[in-house]
Amino acid sequence: MQYLSTDWWHFMAPAVTSGKAAASKAPSQGKRTSSSSQLKLSLPGVKHPEPPPVPEPEPAEEHPALQALVESDMLKARQPKRSDRIQTATSVVFLLCRDGTVSAEVFAKHLNEPLYRVEGAVSKLTEHLNVDGYEVLRFNRQSRQVILDKAKLEQQFEVKL
Repeated sequence: MQYLSTDWWHFMAPAVTSGKAAASKAPSQGKRTSSSSQLKLSLPGVKHPEPPPVPEPEPAEEHPALQALVESDMLKARQPKRSDRIQTATSVVFLLCRDGTVSAEVFAKHLNEPLYRVEGAVSKLTEHLNVDGYEVLRFNRQSRQVILDKAKLEQQFEVKL
């Protein structure tokens, strides 16, 4: 038994042309039109909004908090390797420049990671930033946001940001 694919099932519609051109260009009954001449259907009057532009981050190297965090004794104890501290501090500065809250999508772009790895990356950062049960950094699964608590960060790492 051979199944015939119908255009309406795949939400495809033939291209609309007007007047005599439409009559002369109408495909014969037995031939299918190419997919390039078909349009996807959409609801009339519904406009899909453009996603908001991602604000360009200011260079982390110039932010005063970067050096303070990298040289913090607490972060040195938790991350002895300087390159790791710089990477952690860069992520913290990225969040600080955005008032401590950023969507998972924006944070994924900052980390150059796929979206599905953001939660794991935040978890790794929390190992170094969350001290003695204080939640300096957290990932809210419901709102899909990465949240940094600036006051707790200053208190735990003894830095002024």
